Amino acid sequence: MDRSWDLLNQGQTHAARLSAQKALEIKRNAPDAHNLLGYIYALEGAFDAALEHYRTAMELDEWFLDPILNAAELLAHPDADPNEAIRLCRNAADNMELSAEETADAALIEIEALMSLNNEAEACSRVYEALSHPEPLSETYVTMFGRILYECGDILGATQLIQRLDDVTSPTADTWYLRGLLAREQGHRIDAVKAFSATRDADLLLPPVEWAPSPDEWLQSLRAAIQLLPAQQQDSLINAEVHVFPYPTQAMVQDEQDPRQILRLRHVLPEHNAFGEILFFTRNAERMLSPLHPEADLARYLAGELDPIETEH
Repeated sequence: MDRSWDLLNQGQTHAARLSAQKALEIKRNAPDAHNLLGYIYALEGAFDAALEHYRTAMELDEWFLDPILNAAELLAHPDADPNEAIRLCRNAADNMELSAEETADAALIEIEALMSLNNEAEACSRVYEALSHPEPLSETYVTMFGRILYECGDILGATQLIQRLDDVTSPTADTWYLRGLLAREQGHRIDAVKAFSATRDADLLLPPVEWAPSPDEWLQSLRAAIQLLPAQQQDSLINAEVHVFPYPTQAMVQDEQDPRQILRLRHVLPEHNAFGEILFFTRNAERMLSPLHPEADLARYLAGELDPIETEH
């Protein structure tokens, strides 16, 4: 087990899986081995295998929190079973003694599931409920809850929450990113550019994720995602030329563009109600999209980019 975790931390997913399977051969009813295998299968994009091992771990030890939250995290996706994810998280919160961080983890997954069900009002309410925990939360959790408030449209609440981190000397990339989003929303251009630049600088240092597809594979996923869109939206993209980049350029960031955008539509052709270019940022895509549902996630992202433009037209 220790060897498997070491290999996993080194990014050697295949070797880690072989080691975990060996551990399971030695002790077939070890819930921690099943949980580890589930985690590895999830990293490899094998949803059903991951969920099977998580459920086995839960059956072997009903008080083992890790497989409960890991399974809930998989199920929280819109294409999985968000209601079951909510049930698992609430059951853990109601029946187990959780630390402040464990409580926050369960709340974040439950909120993700609520967002998948388009229940933003309850998701926002759940954030404030989680923040009422008497123990202080780390920067990471404060930022994650702040981001949810931002996505729910509670700009004031997100701003007040992120101000708790004003004294942090070396903010994380996620903290810088939320500061940038809020500054841009409030029209503070200089602050937005500063925060977005810091976000991009930090993101550039990150290694690729284990499951990262090649640029050609990403192009195939993008084409498949376009096919999932309604016919009118497909038509607006059918002649667009795709340009693949790892990240948005510094010039884009200086223009207050999102350093973590997955793609950008450019050169609208009004006479055809169509786009001439799609800029596709693969390193952002690999970090933000689910390895289990990349095409479906891309289709949602594209639809979100197209909807405001269609409304304007």
